[in-house]
Amino acid sequence: MLPSAILYLRLSKNIPSFYFPLSQKLSDFSLKLVPVNAQDIGVYARKEKRVIFSFVKDLKSLDKLTKQRNLYLDYYLKNKKVFLMDMNSFGSLKMSKNYLKEEVYGHIPLPLEVGDLVNSLVKAYKKFYGVN
Repeated sequence: MLPSAILYLRLSKNIPSFYFPLSQKLSDFSLKLVPVNAQDIGVYARKEKRVIFSFVKDLKSLDKLTKQRNLYLDYYLKNKKVFLMDMNSFGSLKMSKNYLKEEVYGHIPLPLEVGDLVNSLVKAYKKFYGVN
């Protein structure tokens, strides 16, 4: 059975305002958006492969994501346990080419409507889990 949740990587104390409409629209596809801290991803990824969504809104968030990748995420990316879908206006993250070849990373450029974001997340979810 596939996981019914996409993990939302919290990069700050506050959840962005678009989180709630995004979560509501994902529920139309029977998916939940679950906020998690990077250090907790291992709990989810040990059980089954997971899709993680991150939203980088400013340089501070970008720095935090880079630190979280170095401490936690890169291990799971290398082992194909997670797919990181990153949304930011800075461009694709500096990832090793192996991640891109192994299809464990995706980038969504800003700005983007919530409906388009939902479509991108659902498409990545289906591709990562091999669902048509």
